[in-house]
Amino acid sequence: MTFVEKHQCLERLKNWLRKGRGGNLEELADAFEVSTRTMKRWISYLREHEKWELEFCRLRKKYIFNGIKE
Repeated sequence: MTFVEKHQCLERLKNWLRKGRGGNLEELADAFEVSTRTMKRWISYLREHEKWELEFCRLRKKYIFNGIKE
């Protein structure tokens, strides 16, 4: 995967999460055609570097976007 492809996938993932279309790791990895480990890294990147508040809701069994830390 090239840098541009990765950037496009991350932007698409952010749009999905903003719209509430998250899922568990397996569902997201399948939708983006990457491994679950790659999806973990992307979620970690969004949390640490872009300051996204992402939580995994055990009741709904999916990742939830709660906004961006200031």
